[in-house]
Amino acid sequence: MPGAAPPPGTADAWPSGAEQGLRSARFRKGREESWTRLEALLAKMDRKGARSLSAGEALELPGLYQVSVSSLSLARNLILDRRLLAYLENLSFRAYIAVYGPRETLREVFRRFVSRDFPNAVRGVGIHVLASFVLMLSGFVSGYMLVNDDLNNFHEIVPRHFGTVSPSDSRQYILDEEIFAEWPGFADTFVHFANFLFRHNSKVALLCFTLSFALGVPTAALLFSNGKLMGAMVSLHVQKDLALPFIAWLSIHGVTEILAILLTAAAGLSVAQAIVLPGALPRKLAVARAGMRAGMVVLGAVMMLFIASILEGGFRQLISFTAGRVFFAFFTAIFWFWYFTCRGRDGAS
Repeated sequence: MPGAAPPPGTADAWPSGAEQGLRSARFRKGREESWTRLEALLAKMDRKGARSLSAGEALELPGLYQVSVSSLSLARNLILDRRLLAYLENLSFRAYIAVYGPRETLREVFRRFVSRDFPNAVRGVGIHVLASFVLMLSGFVSGYMLVNDDLNNFHEIVPRHFGTVSPSDSRQYILDEEIFAEWPGFADTFVHFANFLFRHNSKVALLCFTLSFALGVPTAALLFSNGKLMGAMVSLHVQKDLALPFIAWLSIHGVTEILAILLTAAAGLSVAQAIVLPGALPRKLAVARAGMRAGMVVLGAVMMLFIASILEGGFRQLISFTAGRVFFAFFTAIFWFWYFTCRGRDGAS
């Protein structure tokens, strides 16, 4: 109500505009210099990074942060200047990140992940990678035997919309249109086709991971199904007397791509195991730990799928002779074996 007085004993709770300005001015006096200095150090860190601070500035920063936090605490109790409160809250938050936040740059975090965290996480799910491989291999053997017994089973396993070759195609047609097809150009391979492959393969891999939360059963079925599809395709090419050319053509990207899918499935299976068999740890803690490790594995596997999409989209046809493809696939397999068995041990990068 206009002209109403504040309740008795609360006159200071509603200071006038002039009184509020006076309080703010008094409060700033003797403190504003430290806020300005802190602002300058934070701006320097924003421009050049934490390493740009001198030894003296690095020692000065925590003290200035404490001053800003103390000022914010007093301001909340003594004054009602919302702009000053907002300024101190923002300044204190930025200073907190600068003092207690990670000192690594994004580049350093990425380097540590690639050189240490990812291979360590993969070694942590090694037994699950083996289980995933056995499941896919079982499907491969099943698909191979079914098509080997009767070629008519091929399209019962490999859908026609996949756009692959069919049993009725001649050997020469498969060589010309699939294994040694002409390179369609940079835009079609490294841009459009590689982008499609990355999105598709990432969806399959992430599906392998997410389905494992249903106790791993759907993931096992998906691994078996994908293995069965590969077995059917290999069997068809074997019967066309194209086993080596086809496997060499497939393995240029297949080594990386299949391994990435196995890793995502293994990551999910490790979480499923923590749900069903948490061991000595409480179930929530066991799942949390397994989830953190699985997240690193999945992130690294998605990066591998990006590499595989580039290899499949372009390099598969650029390397146009079987011996070169075999050598490339062998080199890729050796590299991944070395990377996952040797990198990052004992915390070394």
